[in-house]
Amino acid sequence: MSEVKTRITLFFGALLFLGINPAGAHHSFAMFDRKVVAEITGTLKKLQWTNPHVYIEVETHDGAQATTWTMEGGAPVLFEMRGFKKDTIKVGEKLVIRFHPLRNGAPGGELMRITGPDGKAYAIDQFPPKEGEAK
Repeated sequence: MSEVKTRITLFFGALLFLGINPAGAHHSFAMFDRKVVAEITGTLKKLQWTNPHVYIEVETHDGAQATTWTMEGGAPVLFEMRGFKKDTIKVGEKLVIRFHPLRNGAPGGELMRITGPDGKAYAIDQFPPKEGEAK
């Protein structure tokens, strides 16, 4: 009986490992320059509150030129753990966004912090900075 229990435990252990490992590596964050931190102020155009990542679109203006920035965050549960709920910000509100920009220079990045119109800031980094990365 002991050998059967050991085999069953190993089998389910292997399944658990194989099931979790691919989920944790569903995509790379190499597209973001984590050594650089940028900040923009703009108007929230869209909030996509879905798994596996929250996305926001923020429009900035440089004179008459409008630019739409697409920012990627972690899972909704990570936002909620930091006190940020789906209704914390609303379309049309002015926000200050701190982020790691895209390496290719396109308007977008990985969310680090959102400051709402009330001045309250939410640190929502998906991962703590590693040595050599900007904070």
